[in-house]
Amino acid sequence: MLITTELGTIGISNRAVEAIAENAAATCIGVRGTDTPGLQGKLLSLVGIKQQCLSVSAQSVESGALQIDLHLAVERGVSIRTICQNLKDQVGYEVEKCTGMPVREVNLYIDAIR
Repeated sequence: MLITTELGTIGISNRAVEAIAENAAATCIGVRGTDTPGLQGKLLSLVGIKQQCLSVSAQSVESGALQIDLHLAVERGVSIRTICQNLKDQVGYEVEKCTGMPVREVNLYIDAIR
C-alpha cells in the first residue's frame, strides 16, 4: 500500500496494517485470546503471548481504501452484536489514524465463543 505525498512515497506493508488491526481488536471488551496450535502456539504460550485474532487480512481495494478481515474468538455471555460494532469502530479508527488511509470495510468472522 503506497501513499504519495509531495515529499515522496510511503510504503506500508499489509502485515503492518494487520498488526495495527490486531492490536486494536485486542483492546476491545469481549475479544478472547486464542491458542495457536502446534509448536508455534507452545512457544508463544511459554513467553506469555496469546494471539487475539485467529487471523487478520488487510488488502487495498478501490481508490486506495482498505478492507480488513478479522477471524476472532469472543467471550461467552457478551452480546456478539455489541462486540462486533465496537470492533468495527475501533479497528477502523486505529488503522485510519495510524496509516492515514481510509478503511472501506471491516469484516468480522466469529469462529469461536469461549
